[in-house]
Amino acid sequence: MSTADEKKRQAADEKPQNVHAGHRGRMKKRYMENGLEGFAEHEILELLLMYAIPQKNVNPLAHDLLDIFGSLSKVLRADRKLLAQVKGMGETSATMLGLVEDIMQYVEKQRIEEEPAAQSTISNAARYCLKRLNGLTNETLLVLSLNDTGTMLRCDEVGSERGSEVSFSVQSICRSAILNGAANVILAHNHPSGIVTPSAEDISATKDIENALSVLGINFIDHLIVANGEVYSLLRNTKVIVKSDTESGSSPERKIG
Repeated sequence: MSTADEKKRQAADEKPQNVHAGHRGRMKKRYMENGLEGFAEHEILELLLMYAIPQKNVNPLAHDLLDIFGSLSKVLRADRKLLAQVKGMGETSATMLGLVEDIMQYVEKQRIEEEPAAQSTISNAARYCLKRLNGLTNETLLVLSLNDTGTMLRCDEVGSERGSEVSFSVQSICRSAILNGAANVILAHNHPSGIVTPSAEDISATKDIENALSVLGINFIDHLIVANGEVYSLLRNTKVIVKSDTESGSSPERKIG
């Protein structure tokens, strides 16, 4: 072996091994074979970032994002401008993470709307509203219009405000119910603060809405408040036990109307 060849071999032997070599391939293979089973929170975020940031170890970035925002859910719901400002991110990566959250919300909304729409129990209505509203950072108001047998005709979003308060427009709520031919109405809104109990404003607005619907001959069933994974019935002054999809089955627990 020549002296030059010997030097090349020695240099190759002395070159530090890249501990991340093949890491991306192994991560993707794990996911393809077993889904997210066994993945830690930072690994799920790391897997996402791999598709936005090629040819770079994104493990430290995944940890940084979780440290800054607190959880994977909060990272995905974070303001994209704030995400883009995190060292190692940028506009493309921030847009991709925001898109994932938006797609999740869109698909969940679509799935709910494609389900059998019989909202014939307060529990079922609460389950529906929990899926629609839980985790939203803007306070949002829904009007569920039901027929006289308790089947949901339509769910309209009639108010959404940034921050902690949404205005209750009696006119908008009544218009929604009339246009949908509702015999019964359920209202629902979320509290981004995480406090599920009603405020004084919630109680006052609910009374005004109930009176206005009564004049129109529309039965007001309840006003549900969603926060922190829970649902509160304002008219019944108690939390609603929300059954899972499997538990709820097709047998109504309590007829509406």
